[in-house]
Amino acid sequence: MLKEVAADIYKIALPMDYNMGYVNSYLIKEDEGYAIFDTGENREEVREIWRNIIADGYNITKIYVTHMHPDHIGLIGWFKETYDTEVVAAEIGYEFLLEERKRFINGVYQNDDMVTLIKCYGGPEIESFASSYYKYDTYQFEPTQLFKDNDILKVGQYAFKAIWTPGHSPDHFCFYDEASKIIITGDHILPHINPIVVPKDKRKNKLKIYLDAVDKLTDLEAELGLPGHEGIIEGLNERIAEMKKRYNKRFRQIVESVQQKSKTPYEISEELYKNNTPTSIMQTFTYIVYLEALGYVSITEKDGIYQVNGEIVTDT
Repeated sequence: MLKEVAADIYKIALPMDYNMGYVNSYLIKEDEGYAIFDTGENREEVREIWRNIIADGYNITKIYVTHMHPDHIGLIGWFKETYDTEVVAAEIGYEFLLEERKRFINGVYQNDDMVTLIKCYGGPEIESFASSYYKYDTYQFEPTQLFKDNDILKVGQYAFKAIWTPGHSPDHFCFYDEASKIIITGDHILPHINPIVVPKDKRKNKLKIYLDAVDKLTDLEAELGLPGHEGIIEGLNERIAEMKKRYNKRFRQIVESVQQKSKTPYEISEELYKNNTPTSIMQTFTYIVYLEALGYVSITEKDGIYQVNGEIVTDT
């Protein structure tokens, strides 16, 4: 179940709901137990896995948070209540946590932003977006320690530099140990897919924010990446180069799609993705906003619906 991926670092793949695969947690040996990076989802199946690990002698004393998404923080409250575990999170992550708590109405997570955005993109009408993926009790915990960008966190034999890497989540951090050239990448860099980067408002260039954060890692020369999903990454810069090739492919597809005819983001998304979900629609618009900033397309609005044009168009 546990796999040693580096000296005193063990990986556990924890199942996710809705057949979405696995989320990785990393245990790092310390003097009086083990610290972990991320906990997995708020599910009984995952709790039972942790109970068995702890019963096998892995005393979990501290949790470090890569970002405040429910598949990564789902059991922090349970750990604190059951095992009195310390929780170490970013200051900006705690601010994000408090904002996310406000989205719950009568214990149900509401995201009306998505409803509005999907409509603007030319997508189908959605009366409301209430997601069971976001569980109320997942967000009801308080960190015991906060860190900032560039802080050094001593975890066992490692000295991880906290590196703010927004994009996938505004509070996302990677953690780099210079001596071993190991980096915990969370969901910022994944082995085989590019992470989801979606807008929280209509025109913010989230992909530029993300890619700027990716470029922050290229000078590190990290040799081993420990991501939040899938297997480990051997050679971080090589993986980043692969990711950028995939982005460039998507960019070409979008530019070519609107050369002859203006289209809505929803129509473009249908061309890019076989399964056109709300997330894929929003991801498509993230690409479009990035391309507009570079001058490859323009975005105009008609009757509250965005249109993507192959030639630069000035609104009048």
